[in-house]
Amino acid sequence: MHLLHAPYSRFGNLPNGHSPLCNEVKFYQNYAISTKQYWTKTLLNTGCVDVSPASFLEMRKKIKYKNCFVFARGAIGDSMWCMPICKAIKENHPGCYIVVSPDPKAVSVWRYVPYVDHLVPDTYSTINAVVKTCDQVFDFSGIATCIPKYKNMDPIDATFDIAGLEPYKEKDRMRPHLVCTADEGMQMQAKLMLEKVNVKTDKIVSIAVETSTPNRNYPKEHILDLTKRLILSGIKVVWLGESKDFGQYEKLSEYEKGCCVDFVGKISLREAMAVINLSDCVVTQNSSLLIIAASLNIPQVTLFGAFSFKQRVKYYEKIHVIQGAACGKQCNEHWTECMYGHPAPCMRSITPDKVIIATKAMMMKFPRNAEARMAVE
Repeated sequence: MHLLHAPYSRFGNLPNGHSPLCNEVKFYQNYAISTKQYWTKTLLNTGCVDVSPASFLEMRKKIKYKNCFVFARGAIGDSMWCMPICKAIKENHPGCYIVVSPDPKAVSVWRYVPYVDHLVPDTYSTINAVVKTCDQVFDFSGIATCIPKYKNMDPIDATFDIAGLEPYKEKDRMRPHLVCTADEGMQMQAKLMLEKVNVKTDKIVSIAVETSTPNRNYPKEHILDLTKRLILSGIKVVWLGESKDFGQYEKLSEYEKGCCVDFVGKISLREAMAVINLSDCVVTQNSSLLIIAASLNIPQVTLFGAFSFKQRVKYYEKIHVIQGAACGKQCNEHWTECMYGHPAPCMRSITPDKVIIATKAMMMKFPRNAEARMAVE
């Protein structure tokens, strides 16, 4: 529950019962009570001010929700940041029916998540109906890139702050929860076997070859060098990514091709999850596959450049971070290519030497025997 004020300097003297945006929140003498975070956020974005007294904050803690709607918009990783708060809402409001609306590209990661009751498409007609009927609606969009208060905060902490709930003390409860089924795992085991990769006997390192924005990408030539050196160490390599133009496979020798599986642009996100779940270690960049590996509790080496890892990996335990630093500090540029060239200098500064040493160290620190890598739910 929020008390909102529409400043006279911006909105003038609003007629009683009027709203500058929606019929659900009506203003009287330029003040209104908003019961849903979604409308509160939207009105604040138009220039309204939250003037809620301390008593309102206490009242929020006592309200019990029967049904709750969560917008999990944004890229796949952004959507997954909403998973721990959904679990917390479920536990703090027993019996609450939780509906989630992720972007189409992120729907598959939400499949089988046990504390979500229903997924709905992000369409106007669906959203309009659900927003009206739910006790509470949360919209966590923009917490990592657009809302100044949360830009330097771990995104999962930001969701708890917005929802007014205390974060879990246990790290594993503050990670997203993904479910990779045994059937999915066995199907991917069979697909890897066709590529001469045996989950029972081979050591497997999966490499994420791209991110959703170019300034976070690791140079292709570095990935190729890393792949060759891992193969030379007797390790099988799997490339994962969405684009179909990675174009490095032909640069491998015939022997190296027999030890490297190029799944870039060839498998679904669910299948990529299964591959990660079967791997001994994953090399990722600041991307959705980082969060997927952490959610599945798979050892990983993660490469950061434009963003500080301190803003992203607070709750991930089996992770070794290599922070590239070519410009003195992180620029936090999210949307565009780096002004100093592509690939970004901070990512180019991370040598394959550093990555392979860290990868082997993580495989020794968190060994996964054949049984642990077998397909189980």
